[in-house]
Amino acid sequence: MENGEKQLLKEIEVFNRVSRKRSDELIALRSLLHAYDASFSDRQVFTRLFCLALHVLELGPSDLGSTLSASQPTISRWLNGVTTPAKGVRPLVFSALSKQVDRKLARKSELLVA
Repeated sequence: MENGEKQLLKEIEVFNRVSRKRSDELIALRSLLHAYDASFSDRQVFTRLFCLALHVLELGPSDLGSTLSASQPTISRWLNGVTTPAKGVRPLVFSALSKQVDRKLARKSELLVA
């Protein structure tokens, strides 16, 4: 085996470790999103989970407008904790984000199989 091939194998191993870690983050995020209860009223809980979800999913306010049926300024206010959606809408927001997690996990599975 040549040096170039050995280096490529090392890089593939690093990629696999990072990919597994990333998948673990997504799975943990999905659990957190599912744990959110409609009875929760603390705005800080919503804001922190919402910010975490966007960070892990690598999404910004402009990426979510159509998914959440909310304007970019509204989503920015949610991220900054200025406002939050109505209490009954919050689980729907997290459900939509959970679907984003599922899509990312499915894509990662497809890449690893290919």
